Amino acid sequence: MTRKTFFALLTILILTGCGNARKQAQTISTTSAWEVQADSIEVKNKNGRFLVEIDRPVNCSSTLGKLVMEYANESLGDTYTGDLSDTKAMMQHYIDTLVAEYGDYEGPEAGSIYYEVRVKKAAETPKFLTFRTTTDSYLGGAHGMTTTTSATFRKDDGRRMDWSATLRSGVEYEFDKLVKAGLKEYFDVHTDQELASCLLVEADDTHPLPLPVSGPVFGNDGITLSYQPYEIAPYSAGAPTFAIPLDKLRPYLSTAAADFFAGK
Repeated sequence: MTRKTFFALLTILILTGCGNARKQAQTISTTSAWEVQADSIEVKNKNGRFLVEIDRPVNCSSTLGKLVMEYANESLGDTYTGDLSDTKAMMQHYIDTLVAEYGDYEGPEAGSIYYEVRVKKAAETPKFLTFRTTTDSYLGGAHGMTTTTSATFRKDDGRRMDWSATLRSGVEYEFDKLVKAGLKEYFDVHTDQELASCLLVEADDTHPLPLPVSGPVFGNDGITLSYQPYEIAPYSAGAPTFAIPLDKLRPYLSTAAADFFAGK
């Protein structure tokens, strides 16, 4: 398997400038009720270190447990075809893939490369559960890379709350105004023209910005959007992240997503 297909590494772009005031995302609840067990496998060799860590559902046989493990497998590359409840076998498969890909690296960075991926329980409410996958890597070149993706599941049936399940249909242009407002705060700019100068994608009224590849992260008081490095902005911009508060969010939520905030 090539680096391109397994890791989806992004092409290095020219680092164009734009002021970056890194804003803190909202705090999310991590109250534990749905039990997980942290498992990991780490390999160190002459070229570097490789780590895979998964928060394994204690009850992997439940509908939600199976769907969480499917998400973990997809996040790691979706090439493991064995028993999804066998976390050790899954992690060993991906460690072996990493070592086969980079274990004999002979470039100038040999000894300092690393690839660490963690699939962790991030938040929970009585009705919903969020998992987050964080990948930290340095595979040579000018800099390392950190990417984060999230998935929120409805507990009673395991439905994954991606963007299509979170937002009502037909609200794309109005919701885009909230996205641009959040990005303006992140970049510490005020006008559409200033925001456009910070981005690698079109940002005018006729082109709603693409929503993050990562799903929405449901918090106590709204949702957090997080773009990956290079997804909409240069590497120098980091990972644009911002929260949309519940009072502004409510008109755009689907019935299923609104249920997350019932009583708030």
